[in-house]
Amino acid sequence: MLGRRRVERESFNLSARIFIPLGSNPIRCNITDISSFGAFVSASRHTIVPDQFDLAIGTSRVPRTCRLAHRNKKGFGVAFIDPVYQEIETILIDNVFKEELIFKAVSLGNISYPSATSIRLGSTLNAIMAVIDRQRNDWT
Repeated sequence: MLGRRRVERESFNLSARIFIPLGSNPIRCNITDISSFGAFVSASRHTIVPDQFDLAIGTSRVPRTCRLAHRNKKGFGVAFIDPVYQEIETILIDNVFKEELIFKAVSLGNISYPSATSIRLGSTLNAIMAVIDRQRNDWT
């Protein structure tokens, strides 16, 4: 299965809890394999989870944000979302990947004055660079 993954997963049998935003109680489940990038969650066939949720593994009190990657009869695969990547993704979604902005960027062509789209793209780039600089400072 390594062909589709960046690193091989290790087989485990760990208890875990799924926390759904605005959900009531955590959903108990098991982790059957895990890597630094994701895991396979064994849960009841009827367990319904949103595209993004938090997963606390073992006795950890600090859940990791996950994105649903795939589902099968035995459970579902999740990808762990790095907080920095999540922050950058949120910036991109909020500022760039709006259908009307993409349409304007494509349809306006070359304009000698800054368009609203180019101003927002510049703001987005500055926000992303600030996140990267903050992360770099945390590492040093």
